[in-house]
Amino acid sequence: CASFLCDLDLVISVDTFVAHLAGSLGCRVWVLLRRTADWRWGSETSRTFWYPTARLFRQVEEGNWASVVEAVCEALARRDF
Repeated sequence: CASFLCDLDLVISVDTFVAHLAGSLGCRVWVLLRRTADWRWGSETSRTFWYPTARLFRQVEEGNWASVVEAVCEALARRDF
């Protein structure tokens, strides 16, 4: 799993083992988070000191994933990674 992640240009994941593994390996990872995400991700920022190569995409309102997916799609279209 680790060597596979290192071969990817970008990992996109929700808050799972894969996101944490990619971040700890220094892979570029975008993490899609609930509005009330785990404390480790902080509360408002799009970055985390845990994984410098991670970018966080957060729900604006609890349960609304549409805005998160839209933000990810826009960033992908801009090749902003």
